[in-house]
Amino acid sequence: MKILLAKSFSKLTFIAPLAEGLKKKGHDVHILIPNHHKDTKPLADIGIPIHFNEIILPRMLRRKNILQDLSLFRSLVYLIKKNSFDIINLHLPAARLFGRLAALLSRTGRVVSVIHGNEIHHERLTHWIDCKTICVSHAIKNFLIDHSIPNKNIKVIHNGIDLEKSDAIGEDKYYLHRELNLPMKTKIIGMVAYFYGPSPAVHKGHRIFLDAAKVVADAYMDVHFVIIGDNRLISNERERFEAYAQEIGLADKINFLGEREDVLNLMSSLTIHVLPSLKEGFGMVILEAMARKVPNIASNLSCIKEIIDPGENGMLFEPGNHVQLSECMLKLLNNPKEAECIAQKGYQHCRDNFSAQGMIDKYEELFMEIVT
Repeated sequence: MKILLAKSFSKLTFIAPLAEGLKKKGHDVHILIPNHHKDTKPLADIGIPIHFNEIILPRMLRRKNILQDLSLFRSLVYLIKKNSFDIINLHLPAARLFGRLAALLSRTGRVVSVIHGNEIHHERLTHWIDCKTICVSHAIKNFLIDHSIPNKNIKVIHNGIDLEKSDAIGEDKYYLHRELNLPMKTKIIGMVAYFYGPSPAVHKGHRIFLDAAKVVADAYMDVHFVIIGDNRLISNERERFEAYAQEIGLADKINFLGEREDVLNLMSSLTIHVLPSLKEGFGMVILEAMARKVPNIASNLSCIKEIIDPGENGMLFEPGNHVQLSECMLKLLNNPKEAECIAQKGYQHCRDNFSAQGMIDKYEELFMEIVT
């Protein structure tokens, strides 16, 4: 099969193992992203063509020039028509909108869109162009059905993580301690999430994390906190939360590390990983923590319950309840054997149910079903 994987942001995340895995299975895989990113180099090195077109960027990041957008869209139609892709696999709202329309005009390829969150953008108007729509969780599938998207074309395929790649990195429990000049006995609690702007930043629960961190810092001496992630292309929300940490007296107990390429290394140093989202599509970062044998505490959301069995391979708290979150943090800090048991069960659960290879096999099976 000739397959185009298109994504609205140039950082590839789970697209990279999907592309590499499909390539290894003998398929002719191409990638379409808005602009250059270093994530593409390993894929280009194994012969995967990389295409660029800014039309699939979110509108807020594109120049507001209609003539330029029309020119970019024509280029997208030409790319699809010229290559005669069998499958056009689209990720995130802008890529779905323009990819669907370009496929329709080019009269070539079968469209398979992927919904990663509670995204209803353009879906009611353009979802009919899809041969299949993939949701990364059953929670998203239910959300789409509730918004009148037909159930018959929706399939759930959970994201997967490359455990072999994670395992190859090795464990260095003091990786962050050395960087931050912290005593080795310090317990580090971390959150990994982008800042997307006022509403989504609230949805990711940064303030909930900070409020809980303050309670824990006042009760437990040898603890430190880190927030990993940034998004200065869209907003400067990080500064707002840095100011809030200062305001509540947490500034000397927390580091905002920004966007990092060594997240898996950083996670090795965490005693606990926290995902305090109020809204979430799947929670890929939970799998990353499981892969690094770090216990998770996360919001009790339906999509997250598809990953975490509370009390077994993670802990859940009511969304928005920073007091409950702090109680979970303190419980794991004060019971290291329980934390280790949760971490080990999380790792095995990830290996058994959320491997990248399993995800790749399911995508290939669906694509083959569509083109035959």
